Formats: sequence, C-alpha cells, structure tokens
Amino acid sequence: MSSDKLTGLRRFSRRINVWVHTYRLTILTGFALLVLMALSFWGLVAFIDFSATKARTVQSELFERDLRDLANHFDTDERFVLERNLEPLLSLTRPLGPLVLPRQYYMALPSSRSRTLPRQPPRNCFVDLAPTAPSQLSPQEPDRFCSYFVENQSLGEFVFLNFELSDDSIVPLKSGDISLAADSLEIELRLNGVVSKWRIFIQSAGQDSAGRYEITAFRKRDNGVVERDRRLEGWAFSRLQGGGTQKLYMLARLDIKEFLPRSTAVEGETTWPPIGWDKAQFTISRQDYSSSNRHPLLIPYASEGTSNLSITALASPIFAARASLEVTVSERGIVRTRYQIRPSEFADFSENGAYIKYVEGDILIRSNPLIRAQPIADTSLELLVKHPGFVVERGVWRVFIWLLALAIGAIIAVIFFWRRLLRPIYVLSRHARNLALRGTSGELLPYEDNKDEIGILSKAFNELIGRVREHVQREVRESAQREAEEAARREATIRNREENLNIIGHEIRSPLQALVSLHGPGTESRRYLDRMLSALPHLQQGMAAEDAISSRKLYLETIDMATLMQEIAANAELVNIPDVVYEGEDHGVECIIDAEAFEDVIDNILRNADRHRASNTPITITVRRIDEGVSIRVTNTGSHIPSEIIDKIFDYGFSTAPKKNGDGNGVGLWVARRYLAKMRGSISAMNIPDSEVSFEILLPEHLES
Repeated sequence: MSSDKLTGLRRFSRRINVWVHTYRLTILTGFALLVLMALSFWGLVAFIDFSATKARTVQSELFERDLRDLANHFDTDERFVLERNLEPLLSLTRPLGPLVLPRQYYMALPSSRSRTLPRQPPRNCFVDLAPTAPSQLSPQEPDRFCSYFVENQSLGEFVFLNFELSDDSIVPLKSGDISLAADSLEIELRLNGVVSKWRIFIQSAGQDSAGRYEITAFRKRDNGVVERDRRLEGWAFSRLQGGGTQKLYMLARLDIKEFLPRSTAVEGETTWPPIGWDKAQFTISRQDYSSSNRHPLLIPYASEGTSNLSITALASPIFAARASLEVTVSERGIVRTRYQIRPSEFADFSENGAYIKYVEGDILIRSNPLIRAQPIADTSLELLVKHPGFVVERGVWRVFIWLLALAIGAIIAVIFFWRRLLRPIYVLSRHARNLALRGTSGELLPYEDNKDEIGILSKAFNELIGRVREHVQREVRESAQREAEEAARREATIRNREENLNIIGHEIRSPLQALVSLHGPGTESRRYLDRMLSALPHLQQGMAAEDAISSRKLYLETIDMATLMQEIAANAELVNIPDVVYEGEDHGVECIIDAEAFEDVIDNILRNADRHRASNTPITITVRRIDEGVSIRVTNTGSHIPSEIIDKIFDYGFSTAPKKNGDGNGVGLWVARRYLAKMRGSISAMNIPDSEVSFEILLPEHLES
C-alpha cells in the first residue's frame, strides 16, 4: 500500500475515532434501539409464521371434518331432495314454492279406520315461515311449511302441502257455522299464470278416534260465490311436544289440473313435474282463534322462508374459518354445473379478484389456497372447500400494530432524547471549546432559555463566563496599562541604547580605521576588520536592515556540508539547543558557501525549530545529494504551520512567537533567506503528515557563471 493511501486511512481512522467518542451515547442508544427492533420484528415474523403454519394444519383437519359432517348430515331421502332441488336449497332462504320428492311421499288420504299417519316429508323440504307482522303466538318454534310434487305422475296430478303450526288452543270449524269463526289457513297459488285462493279449516265433526281432523277447504269464485272445494283435501292432527306445547300438523293435497294447459289436461302430461313448476309460488296467511277470544289473530307470512338444512346454514363453520364452499354437479365424471357459496364479504375475493381482503377484523391473503373435497354419497354432488391460504387474525395484526407503535415510540423517544439532551450537550461543548480557543467577546452558550436541566446548566455556565469575562477585561485593562508603562520604559531604554551605540560607534570607528591601515588587503585579519567596519553604519542607524545585509560581502569557499552539519549538530547543545540529530551522508557532499554566513542561517533555523518543537522530541538534520545540488533539511515535531502564513514566515518582522530574550522578532528567517540568496541558494518550509515541520535548504554544488 502506498504512503498516500496509508496516510488517508490513518486520517479516516482518526476521524471515525473522534466521531465515535463525540457521539458515544447516541451510537449506543441507536444500537440498542436497532437490536430491540430487530428482536421484536424477528419474534413477530416467527410468531406469524408459526401461527399461520399451525392454523393451516388445524384448518385442513377442521375442513375435512366439517365436510364429512356436512355430507353425512343428510339421510337417503334428504340427499335425493338435495340433488333434485339443489339450487333453492343452497341459500339460507327460499320462496314458498314446491320441490320434487320421491314417489314414496305420495300421500293417500287415510281411512277412518286407519291408525297410521302419512309419512312426513324430509326435513330439507320444509321452510320456516316468517310472520310479516308481530305475533302473539309462542315463539318457541316457528311454523313450518313444505310443498312438493312426487316424481311419478301416474299417481295423480297433485301438489302436496304439509304444515307444522304451533297452537296451544285449537278452534275447529263447527258444523253449520256460517261465520267461519275457526282456526284457518289462507293459501294462494300462482302457477302458469293461473291464480287461485283457498281457506282451509279443521272440522270438529270430522275428528276420529286417532285424534285426526278432516280438512275442509273453501274457495271464492270470481263471481263472489264461496263454496266448498273437494279438490283440496287432507287431514290434521295434534301432538304434545316435550316442552308442554301443542303442535298442529296439517297434510293436504291439491289437484292442479286447472293450472295445466287444456291440451295437456286432455291428452295427458308428458313432462312431470309440470312445466313451470319451479316458478309456482304460494302466499300463506293464518287466522288463529282462541277459546276465550272470538276475534282472530291475523298472521301474514312472508313470501320467503328460512330453508331447513340449507347448505349455507350447514356450512357456517366453514365460512367462519374464512373459507368458501363450492357445490359441483357431475355427470359421468364431468362437472356440469358449479355453485359458488360464499358470504357477501367474499364477493370480490375469488381467484381473479382481490389479493388482500379485510373481513370482520381478519386480513385474508390469497396465497397458496387450501382446497379440500368431499362427495355426497348416492348423489352426483361434491362439496369443495376453498380457503384463501393465509389469514392474519385480528389478534396477530393487533400485536404487530402494537409492536410497530412501540418501535415508532422508541424512535421518537430516541429522537427526543437526542434533540433535548445529547445534541444540546454536544452543541454546548462545541461552543465552550470555541470560546476557549477564540475567546469571542460577547458570545454566550445557547439553550439558556430552555425550561429544563439543559437550560439551567447553560445559564449557570453563562453566568460563570460573564464573571470570567469581567475578570479578564479587568486583567486586560491592567495589562494594557502595564504594557503602556513598559513601552514607555522600553522606548526610553531604546533611546538611551541608541545614543550609547552612536557613541560606541564613534569610539570604535577610529581604532578600527587604524587597525585597517596596519593590516594590508588580502590578509585573514583584514577580512574580519572590513566586516566590522561595514557593520558600523547599521549599528549607528545610518543604514536600513536590508542595506546592511546586502552590503555584507561573502567570502565563498568549498565546504564539505556533511562534515559541517555534523559539527553543528554536535555543538548545538553548547548554544542551548539540545537533542539535535544528524542523519545523512558522512562526507563528500561539497558546496561553495560562506561558512560564517551559513552558520548564521543554520543557527536561526535551529532556534526557530527549537522554539516550536514538542517537548522531548529531537530536531533532525539531513544532508543528501539531489539532481539540483545539495538538500539540507531541518525537521522538528510539533504543530503544523497554518497554510495561510507558511509563505509569510520569511518576511521581515513577521513572527508568530512571543518576543522573549531577543527571540521572536521576525528577523532570523528573513536573514537566512537573504544570506542563502546571496549564495545562489533557497529555503522553504513545508508541513509533513504526523505533525512534522521541515525547513529545506537547496544549494548548488557549483556557482553559476
């Protein structure tokens, strides 16, 4: 890995480390929340999966049991009735119309000597009559009605009527009672466009030893004449029930030749039951008398009644399990007709309908439907249960909503915790750090107006900051006063020093000139005397610093830089610059320089590095050859030089260090650059990663011509 990438990774690692330490509480809270949410949702998913799997297994077993119970609920005759009259027996209610029954239900009127009663129709032939007006009769059991054709016409063209009526006080029609004040049934039949109406009574004179009553029917003609009609005849008998109530059974048959077309009545019916039989409609009402009240109670019944043993009623456990039922009619193994039975809320939840459905608190999802089939013995009918496949029950999705609300509440709590506590703490610490670094006047910590603990803390810190500022301002005023006094004293001292220097300069000039005259040009001593004499004008303030440096003559010579820098590093501790380490070549790195001026350059750079290096860290001097000549680097560990001033540190008078003991006056680096320029060299500063600063001197190996 390259050094740049390694450096970038280190910086990124440091940033992450700082960020983690800054937001530690937030990270821990968020992590705890994520773990809590993950565990909650994992538990919920596992719960739903377990619940759905268990429910699917249980439902499969229940559907098989319910289908068996439903198919076995019918006896042989009831299965016949179901197969021949399937469509009206599917729904909960059906019109008061006839069905088709086997021939054994042909009712022959019993003789007076017979002790037997006619055979009762199958249970699913009956409908429960529904009164359309309030009734005062006992509501323990509803009145029931069954009408039917037998499948064999040769026995007679009759429609049979069967009533079961609750009546604790039977009032039969007495002989000679022209007021007809007795219990009666009013029946109207509509068939093939013909409408006829009868009123049926029980005759008291017709009661036999078996407790049977003969039925008498009266019919009102179109001309208004009421006459007895022998085409409707039958018997009635009463029975006590288990609860002490009495039930009246009425069995009658009606000759329907008048309802058949004339040609059919003459030539004989070729189709039986007659054409249009399934459109036949009865209208029934009842007049009930009591022995103590001669005013009848009129009970009209609705045109529809509740079917006994209807498929929809028997399949209620299947519908309760959110499934639908299909009844198929097959012929020679081929399905001829299908009847779909489903509650109204399932209307758009078929194979091509909605994918998700909300039904009475449960959520139904059509996925991998569960299908179970059961044939009905001795018939061509088959029952088929179809379950959507996945049901999220009310309790499950409520738990899900509760957990979701809990998770959202936890998120809101964390956000509130972050906004009201963690973030204010971070903002307060950042403002406090900025105040410590910049000391901005007039700036205070935020959140002082909050009516909580953060506001109390911020207000307390702001009061402390105010007191500190008052103390600092007082110290600043006192310090400014002291500095003004010190500046006045320093100015006076400088004036005295300048006067003394002028005097010293005048006193030195004459002896130096005498010495110059004694030492001829070209001698070693004459060179130093000339340097001292040329420095006198600057000493006497007769020449600027730029002129003083420029006027200095350099004496260039070939010097081994490796040997020179090793000596400087070894002797640096003698001038109070400890821990100076030399690295580089041992010898043979030659340059043409002025040794004394170069020593001044190195001295200024070393003192600058010593002033800014970190405690107990060395200063490293490195000498090496490069293509451009010789590179001398002085490197220290410490704070980086800000990028905005790195090019200004070599300007005259620019310094970032406090002036103490003559250091930090902004002259040393400027002098170093000027001297190196006179030697055709250069100096630059650079920041190095890992908190290092390096000054590099570049010198040519030979002077350019």
